[in-house]
Amino acid sequence: MKTLFAAIALTALLSSCAALSTQYQHPITKETKKCEAFGIGWIGAPAAFIMQEQCKGEMKKAGFAKIQ
Repeated sequence: MKTLFAAIALTALLSSCAALSTQYQHPITKETKKCEAFGIGWIGAPAAFIMQEQCKGEMKKAGFAKIQ
């Protein structure tokens, strides 16, 4: 029973998932855009966070503001 619990815990730890979405709007043109990223696993989930942060930076540089 302990082995089964350990296997389930290890699987949960290594199979993380991330689904991120943030919407932005330009204050002058009222154009809206989304920053979306999705990743699975111990490499994919952190990569999704990195892609999301890069997109957020690009939106801010372009003058977009986060929609609350």
